[in-house]
Order: sequence, then structure tokens, then C-alpha cells
Amino acid sequence: MTTLAIALALLLAVTAVVPTGPAPPALHLRAAPGRSIEPLRPVAVPGRASPVDARHLAGGAQGRLLVTTTDPLAMPNDGLRLNATPFSEPPLGPDASFQASVEETIGAYDAVFGLFTNTGTAPIPFFSVFSNTTDANVHLAYWPTATTAPGSTYDFELAQANGTVWELKINHAIFGGNASAGEFDFGAARSTWLPGLSFSEIALYASTTSAPMTLSTSLAFAVLEPAGWYLPTEAQETFSPAGGPAWGIEGRLQHPTLAPGELVSGTSLAPVPNGTVLWTGGRVPVNVALGLPTEAQGLSAVAVSVAVTTTSGAPVPGATVFLSDEYDGNFTPASALTGPGASVSVAFSTPNVTANVSDLLSAVVTTFGYEGFTGLALSLFPAVHVVVRSLSGAPTVGPAGSIALTFATATTSGAPLPSVYLAFGTTGGTLSPEFGLTGSDATLTTTLTAPNTTGYLTVRAVVGSGGEWGDASVNITVRPATPPLLSAAEIEAAVGVVLAALVVAFVVVARRRVARRPPVPPMRLPRSPRPLSREPPVSGGPTEPAASRTPPGSDAP
Repeated sequence: MTTLAIALALLLAVTAVVPTGPAPPALHLRAAPGRSIEPLRPVAVPGRASPVDARHLAGGAQGRLLVTTTDPLAMPNDGLRLNATPFSEPPLGPDASFQASVEETIGAYDAVFGLFTNTGTAPIPFFSVFSNTTDANVHLAYWPTATTAPGSTYDFELAQANGTVWELKINHAIFGGNASAGEFDFGAARSTWLPGLSFSEIALYASTTSAPMTLSTSLAFAVLEPAGWYLPTEAQETFSPAGGPAWGIEGRLQHPTLAPGELVSGTSLAPVPNGTVLWTGGRVPVNVALGLPTEAQGLSAVAVSVAVTTTSGAPVPGATVFLSDEYDGNFTPASALTGPGASVSVAFSTPNVTANVSDLLSAVVTTFGYEGFTGLALSLFPAVHVVVRSLSGAPTVGPAGSIALTFATATTSGAPLPSVYLAFGTTGGTLSPEFGLTGSDATLTTTLTAPNTTGYLTVRAVVGSGGEWGDASVNITVRPATPPLLSAAEIEAAVGVVLAALVVAFVVVARRRVARRPPVPPMRLPRSPRPLSREPPVSGGPTEPAASRTPPGSDAP
């Protein structure tokens, strides 16, 4: 790597600096107390911690503080971390700027990020990348809207994300809110050059130093390795020859109450000789104390507090505590950072045990130079089993239709159990309400609005009351209702048509039967015999033989 050349492009007095590479986004400025905002560009571009020849400052002055390490275990790594508190805004004069940043060489580039301020800007986060072959700034982004509450810190984390692309996050959010600002392809997946790792503070000014009176850096630098974040065991400071020491600095070796890796600097501190060791000796033992109740019910929530102090009892703020238990309970969050009072509180959701047990809760501090452990037992007794059942059977509903579903809660012996909290969920559609308490009749009803598609879905009711457990599901078919084959009017008309058809058919059949009957022969009636008469025949009538009463016989005369 070539010797690092000018890291800042300055034109003091009347000229603003134009950065090499992409122009920074427009800054949303806020005025410092007693100072108005002027629409000007930064008078300096955030730069590297390389020495600068004072002759380039056109009569101005500078102060540079560099903190490095010779711990070989810091390399290789695939991540760099800085935890810094926004410094108070000094009454910067014209053409003045100040930055506190961390730097690491990654492949053919130098990554630099931290906090930057000048005459017209409040301290804001920046992310800058330099080429090691041309000394050109190839990536520069500001995040002026990334503000934190007073007294809190910016936690910068640059880590390899995908292949050779690295991503910078602040307080776990991607820098600038987008990949174009927060990501850069360094062409390398790991950092391997130890001299390229450093923390720096740079003050540039015309007459009065722009360094704040006091600047607290909770963590100057840590590196990410397979086992997690690693804090180098030693660090030493160096003031640049140009300008000499402009302010002082203190580390843990100067003040044992400071955390490993923590620095306090500023014009209110006495300067120290070049090469002063700031921390060394490896991990620092700490006392970890847990606060929790003596007993709790399964599936309930209890508060757990953790306090971290030095072996002499001094509070240790900013220590990360990892929490766990023996029966797979749930801590929210699972790791926490101690606050200014060296304590932090988390919520513990107790596990669902089936018998009385003793659950061991553990708190471990292993990061950033601290080491401590403690454990405390919590007596647990089982949660109450609530029997939940659906009173709705296995219903059917049409697409986009609604249906009421009722669930009942009871004890295991079958007695109704009111005032049980139920939370509802569905694999399709929407529910209203989504949760509630069972009433005095131990039931709770929710209305399902089905999706506008056919299929099958499940609605589940889960007990959410503390110290209780139970659930029930109901399967629902979503399909259109089967319409009748004929409407009433259509049925009436059809009946009429059928009756008419039957009449017509009857008539036709009857006629056909008549037509097929054989003709009846004419009836031949026997002629009736005329009555016998004694009277002579009527004159002029036909003459007929006289009838005889006696039939003729063979012996007739």
C-alpha cells in the first residue's frame, strides 16, 4: 500500500471543499444553540486518519489523535464496530470541522465511518470509502436524519454481507436507509492488514480548535470474528507530528472505571505522551447480579433485572448481558445492554412445565473486554389447562361470506370457565374480533369473513391468559351454496305442463284403443210369432195360413 496522502481536501477561509467521488446528499441542518443555519456545504470531507502536512492548511491548524492496536488476534476479521456518543456542538468558527471515526483496510480500499461536524452542520453519521491506489474518495454518504435520544449512542457495525459486499448499520438499521448509501463492494470478504485498523479524531480549524471539551467513545473499535465480536487486548494513542497534541485522552489504564475499549478525550483533559497505552491485559472480570421473584406459574410473565458492576462495586454501563434458562423460557430481549445505572430489565416468559420444577436462569457477560456470570433458581409450578372447544361444528360458508364461530372454555372436569383470554387466528379471510375474554357463559364468538375464493381454511382459538394454556380449531369449507334445480314458479309451471301432457296422452291412448276395436256384426233378432187370432183376416190383407196351437206331428190327421 502506498503512503496515505492528503485525507482531507480543504480550502479554508473563503473556499468550500468539493469531495472527490460522488457528491454527498443535501444536508438537513439544525442550528446549534445561539447560532443560525446558513446554506453552505461542508468545509471538509470526512477523511482518513493519515498524517497531513500542515503546509496544506493555508495558515490553519489541526489536531489529530490516532488509536491503534498491535494485537494479532484482531486479524483477519469480517466486521468492524464503533460505539460513539454524539459530541456537544462546539462554537465552531469559520472554516472549521471535527470528526471522530474508525477505519479499516479492506482489500484495495479504506472504509471510514463515524461522526462529522463543521461550521454549518450538527454532528451527523457519515460513511466514506477511499481507494488505496489513487487516494480518491470513491464513496461518500451522510445520514443527517439518523438522530438518537440525548445521552444515547450511535452503534456502527460494518460487516461482510454477501460475497465481497459489506454493509454498514447504525443501531441495527442500514446506513442511510438504503443499499446505495449503506453498502459497498470492497472486492474482498475479509480484512487482513492490522496497521489499517484504527480509531481517530481529527480537528481542523483556522484559529481555535474545533475539538469538543469532552468526547466519550464507549467502544473505539472491535472486530467481528467467527466466535463473535472481539475487542483487541491492547491499544495505544499517537498524536500526529503536524500541530502536536491539541487535547488529552484517557483509557482504562488511566481510569479503571472506564470500560475496556472506552475512550474519553477532549480539550478538558490533560495531554498524554505519544505512545501511551490506553488498555491492555485482556478481559476484565465483573460482577453480574440477577433480580427475580422466588416462584412463578408456567406460561406467565415475570420481570428480571440484571446489574453489572466491577469487582469493587462500580457500575458498568454499556455491558451486553446474554440471558438464558434451563427449561427454554423466553427472554425479551435475549440480550440487553446495561444503562447508565449499570442495570437493565427484561421480560421473562416462563415455560409450560408439567410439574413443579426449579428453573435456573443465567446471565453472562462476555463481550467487549468484560467477563462475568451468575445464575439464580426460579421455582415453577404448572399452568392451568383450559379445555377449549368449538360450538360451530364444521360449517360451510360462501366466498366472501361471513359466519359466526363460537368457542367455549372449561376446566378439565368440564365446568365452564369464564374470563379466559382467547386469541383467534385463521389460515384465510379475516376475523373480528381477533381476541377477547369469554363471557359469564364461558363463550366467545368471532365472525369470519371468508376469502373470495373456494377452498378450505382453519380458524384457531388459543388461550392467551397468563398461567393458562389450551387451544381448539375448527375446519371450514368455502364454497358456493348449491342452488335448487327449479324455482317454485318453475316447479308449478312444470307440474302444469306434466298434467296437461298426461291428459293429452290419456286422450290419445283412449282414441287409439277405440280405433283398434273390431266392428260389431249387426244384431239379428228372431222374429216374434204373431199371436193366434180367431178373426178372419182383414179384407184386402195378405192371406196367411192359419196357425195351429198344436205342433204338427207325424200322427197328425
